[in-house]
Amino acid sequence: MKIYITHSTFKECAQALSNKDLRQARLNARDLLLFLESDYVQDHNLPWRDMWHGHEGALCLYGMAVSYERHQRGHPDMVIFQSFERHRKQHVKFRRSVVFPWWLEDDKLHETHRATLAFQDPDHYARLFPGVDPQPALWWPPKKKPPIYTDPTDEEEF
Repeated sequence: MKIYITHSTFKECAQALSNKDLRQARLNARDLLLFLESDYVQDHNLPWRDMWHGHEGALCLYGMAVSYERHQRGHPDMVIFQSFERHRKQHVKFRRSVVFPWWLEDDKLHETHRATLAFQDPDHYARLFPGVDPQPALWWPPKKKPPIYTDPTDEEEF
């Protein structure tokens, strides 16, 4: 259930993904959102889950960005887009703002996710990420740093 963060904006992350990875990203985002909202979450120590814990609103925006990009490429997917939009509104309603994770701006995260994608699909990603050493060594950020808060009306991110 990996979500690749190759850039500091979700729109750029979505635009960089191959069609295959874009299709999988929207499903992974949806499944992770459901997983985060379940009681099952406390039973496991999973770094890819932990990095999104507390950032469900931002995860919704990521899901909306990948669904929108998929739609732009000729694969309509409004049901999942609307599902993320409903979740996002619910999180904004209760929290009054979407909480963006601190690691969204972390170059180490971007580089390791680019390298993993380049390893998995060199034909697509080599031209997008030239000079990246294609080694599948994902880095998972620790949960310690404080989140970045943003205004809920600022939807330019996606």
